[in-house]
Amino acid sequence: MTAFLCRPLCHAEELVPITNPSFEEPGDADDRAAGWDRWGEWINRECAWTPVHDGSCIIGYHHFRLEDNNNSGIFQNIAVEPGRYYTFSVRANADHPGEDFHGAKEVELRLETTLYGQQATIASKKYPAKYLATGENWSWLRVSSVAPTDTMRLLVILHPSAEIRGRAGAVKIDSARLTVQDIQAPVPAQ
Repeated sequence: MTAFLCRPLCHAEELVPITNPSFEEPGDADDRAAGWDRWGEWINRECAWTPVHDGSCIIGYHHFRLEDNNNSGIFQNIAVEPGRYYTFSVRANADHPGEDFHGAKEVELRLETTLYGQQATIASKKYPAKYLATGENWSWLRVSSVAPTDTMRLLVILHPSAEIRGRAGAVKIDSARLTVQDIQAPVPAQ
């Protein structure tokens, strides 16, 4: 039996340009970020909220205003090189609700591609919102995968608490980033 050690991060990262990574540029309305599509309720570009990680604007998820159990999110489609290893990351900050109140459930980062004419998940990672940094601090959230095709969709999905009554708090997203690096095949263990 042969044992293998996997060393997927063997080369330096390269930054891959994405549109409006710190949400500074408005889209077709001031509450939308240029280059990013959105769905759901109460996920807006905010330039008056604090703190910010980079620049002066963020994506703000108004959890305290939600009146249904549907998720909300933003996404951007980007051209990539098949077979290369990509990492999508954002910074996140949360207002944690007090006792007897319910904050957002989680923040999910997802990578998708189009296969046979339909969106398919390549990788997904969920971060419980109750563990996100608060105050002036920021959590670094990330998800990674090898690109199977030449397009990738970068998604930030916010899931509300199951309880509608007593919802409180907000989640802030900033500093989106995409990096790529070559990966090395598994190496036999010595």
